[in-house]
Amino acid sequence: MRGRRQRTVALCVSAMGLAVLVVTAVVFNGHLREQWYLWKLESGSAAERQEAAEKLAAMPRSLRVLIKSSQHEDPRVRKAAAHALGGFVFAGDPPPSVDLEALEEAVAIQGRSNPQAASWSANQLLGKPDATNTDDQNSWCTGPPDGGAAWIEVGYEQKIVPLGVLIRENYNPGAAVKVETADGNGHYSVVWRGEDPTRAAPGNFVVYFPDEGRLTAKIRVSLDTSKVNGWNQIDAVGLLSKTGISWATSAAASGSYADGGSSTTIACNLPPAPPPAGTFVVAGDPLPSEEVKALEATLTLTQRSNPAAKEWSVAQLLGEPDAGNQDDRNSWCTRPPDGGAEWIEVGFEQGILPWGVLIRENYNPGAVVKVEVTDSVGNASVAWAGQDPTSVAPGNFVIRFGEKEKSVSKVRVSLDTTKVHGWNQIDAVGLLSATGISWAIWAAASGSYAEGDPLKASAADGG
Repeated sequence: MRGRRQRTVALCVSAMGLAVLVVTAVVFNGHLREQWYLWKLESGSAAERQEAAEKLAAMPRSLRVLIKSSQHEDPRVRKAAAHALGGFVFAGDPPPSVDLEALEEAVAIQGRSNPQAASWSANQLLGKPDATNTDDQNSWCTGPPDGGAAWIEVGYEQKIVPLGVLIRENYNPGAAVKVETADGNGHYSVVWRGEDPTRAAPGNFVVYFPDEGRLTAKIRVSLDTSKVNGWNQIDAVGLLSKTGISWATSAAASGSYADGGSSTTIACNLPPAPPPAGTFVVAGDPLPSEEVKALEATLTLTQRSNPAAKEWSVAQLLGEPDAGNQDDRNSWCTRPPDGGAEWIEVGFEQGILPWGVLIRENYNPGAVVKVEVTDSVGNASVAWAGQDPTSVAPGNFVIRFGEKEKSVSKVRVSLDTTKVHGWNQIDAVGLLSATGISWAIWAAASGSYAEGDPLKASAADGG
């Protein structure tokens, strides 16, 4: 009996020893593979360096090694590592654990962060990244180009103990020269200074901080715009922490393209999110609250209804609303400003029996003076004439038809652009019916801000 117990203990000890050996072998094997790929990354051919970098990127424990390799003194090593890391470039010593997939998910664009912000202004630094193009109005832009020293400063809702900062450079990247943090008492500390390695746009420049435990309320990024030719644009700045990424809720800048290159400080804060639909203004009797709610639910902004259309052209009237900013190139714009009489005309699919029309006025609203409708057999009539009550942009001017169950194929909107100073912009025109909102499939106009623009466009020819 005693001998059996001893044999059982011996077997258990042997099994435990074998398990330790297996685990040690796996870990050692992983370490050997990491060292092998690192050696290939530093001394192999171009193809071997690229393969080694991709293998290291797939090994969570080795990702930190790959990030450090992206800062290697040998440009060939840096190039291979940067290729495997995608649109991310790094400075500083990364923390023990780095989740590249989480970073990629955090910068994924899901819509406009601040649809009311002026194009290329400091306000565009607020919130998550939303610049889909490299040269994109949904980002802050320097002004003038190649002007030398410039800076941006972003603040956060709460003081954070960060691991680093992510600067989303969406156009002409590589101009950053210094990153500073500020605590709640306004004390600034330089966390990085050097040459910005970001080359491809859009790029995510990640700077890891040398030490932890410092509460941070603001980030200041200094640029030398003479280092990269042309306008430089930054979409967003995020603070990296153990709990994820926090995006800016306030911003200031030395100047911006939106201000004509002014060197004055522009400060802004993230405003409360407006209703996506904007405001509703009704000619005649007000809409019942349930109808307003139904319109708000239906009226959602698309990313771009007509991405091939020229900026501010007639073709921008086609399809659903997509002008998120007040002054937005995804809308039709008058030319010249304050020029007097202008008109647009939009057409719809046959067979619609509408009860009204909705005019989406996204910039300098209030210039509409008359709306005419044409039925399916070509009979035109005035549906409304008077003073456009729309005063807040973006605004939805709703006009009820006096006669229901009347097929409408075309709507003509006349404007007097002297009534509202500046350029007037209309994003879309829709027919309201029992089944929802129908949007224009062709459009024509007296003119547009887009130079050389054809004055008629249709969805069939791609705008």
